[in-house]
Amino acid sequence: SMGVSYNSTKRTYTDAEGNAAKKIKFGPDFGIAIGGTYVTRENMNDVLGDGTVKYDEDTRTLTLTNANITSEGVSDCIQVSENDVTIQLIGINNITSNNHAGIMFGHCTGGKIVGPGCATIKAATVGLYAYDSDITIKECALFVSATNYGMCGYDAKSSENVTIDNAFVSLTGTDFFSCGDLNSLTLNNAKFTVSGIAFYPSLHGVSTDGGSSVTKNTVSIAPSAGGYPITVKGFVLYNFNAAAPLGDGTVSYNSATNTLTLNNANIRYEYDAIAVYDDIRIEVIGNNNISSDNYNAINVDDVY
Repeated sequence: SMGVSYNSTKRTYTDAEGNAAKKIKFGPDFGIAIGGTYVTRENMNDVLGDGTVKYDEDTRTLTLTNANITSEGVSDCIQVSENDVTIQLIGINNITSNNHAGIMFGHCTGGKIVGPGCATIKAATVGLYAYDSDITIKECALFVSATNYGMCGYDAKSSENVTIDNAFVSLTGTDFFSCGDLNSLTLNNAKFTVSGIAFYPSLHGVSTDGGSSVTKNTVSIAPSAGGYPITVKGFVLYNFNAAAPLGDGTVSYNSATNTLTLNNANIRYEYDAIAVYDDIRIEVIGNNNISSDNYNAINVDDVY
């Protein structure tokens, strides 16, 4: 938008006078920008020119297929400022913002991030930003990390509601917090992966210390039921995270062949690093280091 700039200290977009922008729109046609490139009717079928990003105007769906998106300067990696836009993830996607947010929904409702794929989001300011917006994350896997905030809203007002539905989401905010400044966080068919962690409405964020503070520790949320009979570093494998359960492509599972592939993987975990509960074939490629601090590197005790 003309005259609108991002203020990283206030974590908001401001107009020419320095006031918080009431409405922002990225791009001339659809209110979407990818790595600083506006989505238009001219480029919507291949936004970045490499076949990995396309937009369907009728369904308002932005599809990422094994996309690698990097933003420099003042641009967020993905910016959405229109209602009812769905970001669909197919395969393994990498979203990296060296100065701003990874994915930002701004002043909009009905935003969705869906699978069946996954995305690793790394950002300088905010990994996933619900800026005066509502977001639903459904049946996908997100690995989100940021220097400042993992996932957050702007001021935790009524419109900053996030719903996680049958999805795997990992959130890390190193300097400030991992999940906060939200009006609400709703888990449907999903749960926190460890006990003693919860979203506290009074804090507008997730706490691991009984509500005293919003945590900087990694917050992991996973589907509450179903999945394949395998865990990797404590994560249950599902159809939407089986291609990259750790988000880096070193571990994958093919349900058609019942094969778990380790490709130069480095896995260390306090419990079983890998556990299988059925007749699973494990394929090993390259140099792999699998270890557990207290239990088994690979546990196959329950396989008969």
